[in-house]
Amino acid sequence: MIQASGRLRSLLMAVALTGGVLGCVSTPEPEPPEDIVAIAPESIRQPGPEALPPFDIGPLNLTVIGYDQIDGWATEDHRQPFEAFKRSCRVMMRKDMDELLNENAPYAGQRRDWVRPCDAIIRIPDGDAYAARRFFELEFQPFAVKDDGLITGYYEPSFEARRARSAEFSAPLLAPPSQMRSRRVGSETLVEYRQGVSYRPVPVRADIDERFSRVLAWMRPEELFFLQIQGSGRLSLEDGHQVLAAYAGHNGQPYTSIGKVLVSKGEMRLDEASADRISAWLRQNKGARAEGIMNANPRYVFFSLQPARPVGLGPDGAQGVPLTAGRSMAVDPRYHAYGAPIWVEAKTARIKGAHAELKRLLIAQDTGGAIIGPARGDVYFGSGPEAGKRAGVMNHTASFVLLIPRRLAQKLVTEMAED
Repeated sequence: MIQASGRLRSLLMAVALTGGVLGCVSTPEPEPPEDIVAIAPESIRQPGPEALPPFDIGPLNLTVIGYDQIDGWATEDHRQPFEAFKRSCRVMMRKDMDELLNENAPYAGQRRDWVRPCDAIIRIPDGDAYAARRFFELEFQPFAVKDDGLITGYYEPSFEARRARSAEFSAPLLAPPSQMRSRRVGSETLVEYRQGVSYRPVPVRADIDERFSRVLAWMRPEELFFLQIQGSGRLSLEDGHQVLAAYAGHNGQPYTSIGKVLVSKGEMRLDEASADRISAWLRQNKGARAEGIMNANPRYVFFSLQPARPVGLGPDGAQGVPLTAGRSMAVDPRYHAYGAPIWVEAKTARIKGAHAELKRLLIAQDTGGAIIGPARGDVYFGSGPEAGKRAGVMNHTASFVLLIPRRLAQKLVTEMAED
């Protein structure tokens, strides 16, 4: 840990923190239960806003704030994000403690920086909303991200599938091709598959059909397309048997939003481009016209079939933990670390008929082809049609607040102040 200079040390001692919160708190919090007090870290002192202006960590411009500055924090139910974070801890703590949590996310530090909150969480009583809230307040320091970003939604869809092809079920659900691999070529990532004794690039969507790889099942074309966008889903076969179509890789091509393609062609307005509206357009324009629109997105996703999980337990996200409805978020791993708690406040809706504002603590546990950039998130809404409706209209500008373990936060603050 970098030690503070004498000047910085005096600044760091300038502001006392109530309840372990950095920054001024207008009203004192009630005393937490004894089991919470036992895990509270030593007080962290922090210079005021004039002494420590916003600073950059990687591509993120951050400002130290207090929990009293997070709109909606006091009325949030912290129990579900608490349980979701607990699942992330089980994965985060399995590897070398000296390893960076994510080398692309400087704010996340090493795995050892997360030992304290991950160790503390097992001593917090389950189902206690107050204890869950105090856990986050005592163990994490909030940092507001300067620039607004974009928050959307996704879900685990349920579709019909068949074991044999028919006129209606004509699109093949494919397994990855033989020995598919990724490798860096300059600044690009090339996805290849083995053909004979050599490797070839995996082609674009328009050039992939049932001859390319092993067929797992057959689906309606527009439903397969949306399954690929969501990344996983439940399939009901003709005999009533249900299976999980789990993400197993993609062809390495960039993701193109067909909603934007339809808008550019005058088929709908931008504020009408919800998932339901796009799906309806594809059904109404079956055949070459719909295929042409879908092929405008060159990305193609491959799957594996797995036993379906009980309803309520989501598929595994990219971190390798089951997703929690309304509490798991997909992020861009080029900027963020899996397991990080992130407060999101949705603001301006970009789609007509969008639901009310979202102010919620989420845990970064997944990623997706369309989730690109440091201020970009995708909320997992759960399984089934109702979750799909909520996810389909979640398209808002949003502000983000990163919650960083306090000891790591102290190191970051010290480093920035010394610079």
